[in-house]
Amino acid sequence: MHNWRRREWTPALRAAGFEHRGPYTLRHTFASWAIAAGVSLFDLSRLMGTSVEQLDKVYGHLLADSLERARTALDSYVNNSAAAEVCGDVVHDHRRDDPGVRDPRRAPLRVEDRGRRE
Repeated sequence: MHNWRRREWTPALRAAGFEHRGPYTLRHTFASWAIAAGVSLFDLSRLMGTSVEQLDKVYGHLLADSLERARTALDSYVNNSAAAEVCGDVVHDHRRDDPGVRDPRRAPLRVEDRGRRE
């Protein structure tokens, strides 16, 4: 391993403009940057060849705002007029007689409003 680092690894890092770092340091940097960029743990686990559980254990502290990002993404999707139109047709056709079912075309729906009756 020492010969490989001396012959291959260190020259490659220098050519890329990096100071010497171990392979796992750069792997950790890659994972941290990917999470910060919004890459899902599922996709990252496939890229890195590891499990979602292992990534969550090691990098879970970097995902503090992941639920808020998920809410924002779902809000954006639900409030999209095409999505609301499709959802509205399904709700209207299958649950016409239930006055507690909300028609998504009436007003924007936030994820935290899910389950509330109007």
